[in-house]
Amino acid sequence: MPSLAAAAVCGVVGVVAQVAGLPAPWLIAGLLGGLAVAATRSAAPALPRPLVVFSRAAVGVAIGAQVRPEALIGVGGAWWPVLVVVALTLASSVVVALVVARLTDLDRLTAVIGMLPGAAPALIALGDELGADGRLVATMQFGRVLLVVASVPPLALLLRSGAAPAVDGGAGAAAVGGSPSGLEPFLTAVGIAVAGALLAKVARAPAGTLVGPLLLGAAASVTGVVSIAVPPPVADVAFALVGATVGLRFDRESLHHAGRLAPAMAGGVIGVIAASAAIGALLLGVLATDPLSAYLATTPGGISGVLAAAFDSDADLTIVVAVQTLRLVLLALVAPFAARFLRVGAAI
Repeated sequence: MPSLAAAAVCGVVGVVAQVAGLPAPWLIAGLLGGLAVAATRSAAPALPRPLVVFSRAAVGVAIGAQVRPEALIGVGGAWWPVLVVVALTLASSVVVALVVARLTDLDRLTAVIGMLPGAAPALIALGDELGADGRLVATMQFGRVLLVVASVPPLALLLRSGAAPAVDGGAGAAAVGGSPSGLEPFLTAVGIAVAGALLAKVARAPAGTLVGPLLLGAAASVTGVVSIAVPPPVADVAFALVGATVGLRFDRESLHHAGRLAPAMAGGVIGVIAASAAIGALLLGVLATDPLSAYLATTPGGISGVLAAAFDSDADLTIVVAVQTLRLVLLALVAPFAARFLRVGAAI
């Protein structure tokens, strides 16, 4: 009975969050559904391993499919400075996370994964798979996304006066628009998910069930060799399962712990946002863009929410999509190995 109630909570929250336009609505729904089960049982059940693997692989492919070749081409000859800006953004989040870990009893692995910018669903699944405290990672990631989404409207009003018209709406439209439809793109996505997870397992890559499909899906999307698509209902279920995996691990003690760490975690999230905005100023000289576009390009929000904000605020979609996409790809490449290094370092 509690499980049925939790499923009902999950469904209602998912629909409401989706209608309200919240980022990752079904991830939030799954998290709250898992919390509902955990709160009504002394020992909340864990999801079956096949469901966990499915959810991570599906989330990986869904995020990888968002990478568009138009976005990476959009920066033209300025790719090297843009790569430096992206690297500085990721490095600043790591520095802030280590400071938060130093000032609290939060372990370094959880702090770093919780503070990394972009692709919150992937990072929550990544942290859960690598042994970080997935509950606190989810708290920090959702806090970061919600703060960024809340900050965009007033900043857009403040900076819009200096915004330039979009140079090329095609890149933004490709990223914000829909995916290919039909059975063949879906079956291709399934094959990529399976192949990516198996290849990553053979290579012993950290968090392979997530990162392998993500990188293979991104490669397929960028090269255009095949069309891939994860139907919205499948993606919604996958996101909800990732959220439920984390929510089921909460209990009264962990909720109390998260509440005690909330001020430090919120301060860290604000620090990451401020550092990203300062680094974004470098783009003003490198790409001759406007302040709003530079902020949206480097802000550590969820990529879908940031692209929607850019689309509605006359920002330069080409630059925003290019920098956000490049950061997503770089994050997928380095985050699992950096997390493994932190975990080994903590054990020594």
